[in-house]
Amino acid sequence: MDQGANGGALGNDAKAIFKRNKTADVTGVDNHELNALPMVDATAKTVADKGPVILVLRNHAHHGLNRTLHSAGQIKWHVNKACNTSVKVGGRQVTKTVDGCCIPINIIRGLPCMQMEPNAAKEFDALPHVMLTQGGEWDPAVPDHTLTEDPDWVSKVKRQEDQECDSPFDGGGEHAHREPVRAGVPIDNPTGPPGKDPDDVEVNLHNGNIEVNFHADDAAREVHQTHQEVSDLNKTFVCEGEGMPAGKAETVE
Repeated sequence: MDQGANGGALGNDAKAIFKRNKTADVTGVDNHELNALPMVDATAKTVADKGPVILVLRNHAHHGLNRTLHSAGQIKWHVNKACNTSVKVGGRQVTKTVDGCCIPINIIRGLPCMQMEPNAAKEFDALPHVMLTQGGEWDPAVPDHTLTEDPDWVSKVKRQEDQECDSPFDGGGEHAHREPVRAGVPIDNPTGPPGKDPDDVEVNLHNGNIEVNFHADDAAREVHQTHQEVSDLNKTFVCEGEGMPAGKAETVE
């Protein structure tokens, strides 16, 4: 099930039943081409919510190898719904036909696939038929619509139920609610006034001089230095995942 395909290509999991007087050139990655593939109608057996059914696939280029490539646009043009987004990211993974038949979709290596197999003749006669694509001739250009030419496109594509993430960071990666650093303006000590506990004072004799270290004051100074560092407008700190090990933060100048 491919959102980027403008037409279906039949694989070996379906059975061609009618050859049309028309061919198609199929272009893939790196401009790889399959030229003059015959256009056919085909059938296949698949599972649905009400049991096994026969899918009728019209206007498909006959390749005959691997899985059938379904065009989501071609399926939707026949008033069916192709919901091929994974359940793990809020999708439904189902094709719902206009007559109410639900056909599950499997996501395999990130690609949506419809489980099918060539049907036997007796199955074609016994099982209900489900039309997945239209008859007649398929024109891949019929869904074309250039949205960027519409000056009011924003109001037409947005929906009230669309979810938006309220991120604390702006588009440049800066914290949107932090106070900018201003030269000459002191910053309040976030830890409060320095502690006066004697345990916070260390006295050392070094080269005949007495050194007094205030541990609480040192800790507060480190907090100030860290605050100045992360508030630097010329640096952007990039972290991925749940957190990065100490000393592993990437700094982009």
